[in-house]
Amino acid sequence: MPQVIIELAPSVKASEQAVLTAVNQALDDSGVFRLSDIKSRLYRPEFCLVGDGTMPQGFVYVKVAIMAGRSDEIKANLAECVMTALKNLLSADNPDIQYGVEVVDLAGYLKG
Repeated sequence: MPQVIIELAPSVKASEQAVLTAVNQALDDSGVFRLSDIKSRLYRPEFCLVGDGTMPQGFVYVKVAIMAGRSDEIKANLAECVMTALKNLLSADNPDIQYGVEVVDLAGYLKG
């Protein structure tokens, strides 16, 4: 069920498919969701700025939106699973990357 939105700075060296796969696999491995229920997409923003533009850092930001009712502990564990997967995938080729993972409750969700 989770809806996942990934923003990846243009400067980050990575395969978009590899990032999507790593995040989905991390969420599946958490045991909270089935792989077939995870819906992810990745965007590289056309316009972004880190600091004054002279900073070497790239960034990756992930928002995982889930149905309400999960405990803060589960949310923290999900964020850690995703963060670890991203660091394992990206850190070797991107030493100055900054990571952010947010797990939030969906305001509403209907199954069609």
